[in-house]
Amino acid sequence: MSHTNYSDYLFIIDTDSYSGNFEREMTAFMTGAVGECGVGGEYADMFKKHVDWSSGEDWEDPNNPFNGLIEWRTDDAGCSRPCVIYETTGRFNDGMGGHYSEGDDMQKVAAKYAEYCKKHGSDDMVYDGPGKWPAYESVAILMNKFPTDEQITMLKDRAYAFPEAYKSIRTCGATDIKILGFRIVEVQVKEKVRTI
Repeated sequence: MSHTNYSDYLFIIDTDSYSGNFEREMTAFMTGAVGECGVGGEYADMFKKHVDWSSGEDWEDPNNPFNGLIEWRTDDAGCSRPCVIYETTGRFNDGMGGHYSEGDDMQKVAAKYAEYCKKHGSDDMVYDGPGKWPAYESVAILMNKFPTDEQITMLKDRAYAFPEAYKSIRTCGATDIKILGFRIVEVQVKEKVRTI
C-alpha cells in the first residue's frame, strides 16, 4: 500500500551538525533532486554536471543514476521535498542547541548549558538543567526502493564531497560539516482500523 506521506526507505547521512541548515542542499548535491521550494538548485546543477545529466529536468533521463529511486514528501507547509531532517542515533540536544554524544560527561554538559544560560540572562533555565532532546544532525533522503550497490557508493561518495562544495557556495554561516556514517531505514507503516 502506498501513502503520500511515507517513503519505503530512508537513506540517512549522519553528521556532526544540525542538518536543518543544509538538508536540501546536501540532497540536491548528492542526487540532483530539488523540492518545490527550489532550495539547493545550484547544488543540483553540480550533480547534473558530475553525471552528465544533459536534460537537467527530466527525471527519466538515462544519465540520471537515481531515476525511479527518489521520492518526494509534502511537508507541513505543503511543499514537496525529497528529504527530511532526521534524529541522529547516539546524539542528543541539550535544549539550547548544544549537541552531545551519549556517554559524554553530563557534568561538563551541565556546565556548558549553565554558561550559555548565564550569558543569555536566563537563571531559570540553569535551575532546570540541560535536557536530553533528539539531535537532528542527520539527513534522510526519501526513496521508494532499496538502492543498488552502485547507487549506495555514489551517494556515499557525494556525501563525503558535500562539505567542501557547501563551503564554496555558502559564505555566510557555513559550518564545517563532518560525515559520521550512513544508514538505510526501511519504513513499515502499520495501520489499525476500528469500525465505529
